[in-house]
Amino acid sequence: MLIAKGANPTQKYDKKTDKSNIKAGIVGTWTNSFKQQDYTNTLKKTYITCTNKVVFNADWTYSKALIANGQVIPDGGRYSSYELRDGKIWLFNTLGTNAVFEFRFEGATLILNGEKYTKAAK
Repeated sequence: MLIAKGANPTQKYDKKTDKSNIKAGIVGTWTNSFKQQDYTNTLKKTYITCTNKVVFNADWTYSKALIANGQVIPDGGRYSSYELRDGKIWLFNTLGTNAVFEFRFEGATLILNGEKYTKAAK
């Protein structure tokens, strides 16, 4: 069936030339800010603003970090690359514990597993 539709069985997949991440609009730095209780202040209940920063690069590399009180905490999963498969984002690491994100766009907002991210200005 695939050959009948024009598929070439001798052609190898080349991730370097695959630009589906750019076409999908995923490439860029995305942020999600939220309030978190500051547990370092035991005298009164205070909150700090935290930011999740997710980066999808055009070369298919990936990074994520939490920024809280000016401190950058890298994602513990050590994910370093990603692919778009079946309408989902697949994250890969060297540990073999890959992850999958559901994603969609609502206007200029990227929804990752239900969390809303906005594209950061360059």
